[in-house]
Amino acid sequence: MNSVEVKENVHMRAVIIAHASLPRLADKGTFASYRLRSLARDDELNASYGTIAVTSQIEPPTEAIRKVVKSSSKGYEYRIHLADIRFGQKWGILVAAPLKDLIPPTLPNNAQLTYLTCDLKRVFNDQFRGGSTPSVSVARLNARVLREDAIESVALYGKDLLTSNMMKDILGEELVKDSGGPFSPVEKELRIAPNSCRLVWDDGTARSFGLNLDSHGNYSFYMRDTNDVPGLLKILKYVNSIGAMSKMEMNPLRKSTTALDRVSH
Repeated sequence: MNSVEVKENVHMRAVIIAHASLPRLADKGTFASYRLRSLARDDELNASYGTIAVTSQIEPPTEAIRKVVKSSSKGYEYRIHLADIRFGQKWGILVAAPLKDLIPPTLPNNAQLTYLTCDLKRVFNDQFRGGSTPSVSVARLNARVLREDAIESVALYGKDLLTSNMMKDILGEELVKDSGGPFSPVEKELRIAPNSCRLVWDDGTARSFGLNLDSHGNYSFYMRDTNDVPGLLKILKYVNSIGAMSKMEMNPLRKSTTALDRVSH
């Protein structure tokens, strides 16, 4: 299948769903009760991605979203973006929309549906050790710093955040040397608890990509067009490769997104 470029230029909210009987996108060319449009495939990642059209009464809240939405007597037609996501040796599906309220009505009606979240401690430990995938790095992070008499919230921005002198000062010498990793220590008490971060894919080409994610399983990103999808898939492939994907039953969209917002803007 050939890729069909679909322009968006909007911010997307997303979740990743999984279920034992959930087919991959290319298996039937459908998702729940919707027919897939502009289905494409990334052969390198062995994954497909595409869109569905969803009609809603929700009026586009911004001019950027309005530009990519079709209006009719039935309401507003939004594009929902879907992508196959590897989870262990199984697969899940990322569901992304310009408004989070568009996501729940599009999901399969299955009581056993689960959601995939990211273990940020495992990601931070991997990045602290140098990163098993050099093309992926943490560009922003929000975390709780646990001190003896208080809990503080910190937000850091920039390059090499996990190995910076500031981070080493926050962790302290003993945690820096802990064999389990400073963010999930074996012998010492946890001093910093990750809430959210921005992971960036940049392999030296002109097309880099950033994915915001929190510990609840909420994801967000700015999508220029569907040429951004491979970068998104590569970031999530990295998360899966270090064993940082895990399942949860509660819909993350019901959780607070305060931490996600702190790394999204």
